[in-house]
Amino acid sequence: MDKLISPPLRERWLHAKSRLIDANTLGQHQSESGCIPIADLAPGDINKLLSFGYVEPLPPMSKPLGAVRVFTVLEKFVDNRYTRRRFLAVPDELNSFFQDPGEVDLPAPKELVGALAFEYARTGDFEAFFTQFPIPEEARDFYTFAAIQQEHPDQEPHVQLFRCTTICTGQRQCPCVAQCVAHSLASRAISAVFPRGEATTQADTYIDNVRISGPAADVEKVWVALFDEINAIGANFGQLSAGVSYEFLGIHFNHAKRTTSATPKSIAKLQRGLRGENNAQTNVAPAGLTRVGLFGCSGLCRPFLRVHKKRPTQMPSSLCIRHVSQRNSRLALWRLLAFRARSMARLGRLRCHERTALLHH
Repeated sequence: MDKLISPPLRERWLHAKSRLIDANTLGQHQSESGCIPIADLAPGDINKLLSFGYVEPLPPMSKPLGAVRVFTVLEKFVDNRYTRRRFLAVPDELNSFFQDPGEVDLPAPKELVGALAFEYARTGDFEAFFTQFPIPEEARDFYTFAAIQQEHPDQEPHVQLFRCTTICTGQRQCPCVAQCVAHSLASRAISAVFPRGEATTQADTYIDNVRISGPAADVEKVWVALFDEINAIGANFGQLSAGVSYEFLGIHFNHAKRTTSATPKSIAKLQRGLRGENNAQTNVAPAGLTRVGLFGCSGLCRPFLRVHKKRPTQMPSSLCIRHVSQRNSRLALWRLLAFRARSMARLGRLRCHERTALLHH
């Protein structure tokens, strides 16, 4: 995998990876509390996690060297209810010890909108991306937790120790390694199609989301090359959309009209935020979640972050989201409107009434 990473990203990749899966580096941290937290999971969750291979029972001869806080959050709001839960694991002590999150270069809003100058695009995302990064056997004891087990209704529940087998969603360095891999794969695909440079396509990668835009024929060639690169490392990747009109990072892009607009899903999140209905059961968003994840949890729209390509983002240590205040939700809505207005102004299609059209949804 190290050879896959583009040379400009290799140093930060190795730095972040060592804090995730290198047993010698992780060994610099000594657990202070010695306590193993009990996972906050719904009945049956631990069996699902075992079947997916995300966790495993702690072997009898192993000793817990570190702990993770494990819980689930509600997501995928359909028909006025949340239809699934996302598994999250947060190594709080490791996050406190290794406080450098790693540099993460994300595309700026100007770059995302600039793709509208092309005629065509394809988008896709890595499925459960963080779970595709395995933790080596020698490092798994640093990621242990306890869960209440009850094999049969007639039996008494008991506590059992488990450990994570893939990198934790809530670890500070996770977004860095994910972005390095996604960006490198997209860059390799473009280089394979245009080995002499002068590429006619543009690749935008945002942690687990990928978009290739450009002339239709060239986009198709790069997309095939991208799948070849992804299949070579055995990653799971799914196509989301293709054409001149699609959704990407919570925004609807229309290449034919060269316009952007908020997706119904983004608007619904903002409206639920104004009503204080966004995932009310979630108390704390885990440290190390990308800003995409944090804003997704709290109902704010993703692409309107002040992210600059040459200024690496710093991941917040934690964020209390017992409920989303009306002030924050309104601020996000105005950022949404400002982003749309700026993008349309660049394209010479700004109409005054569109600045307030979204407020009436």
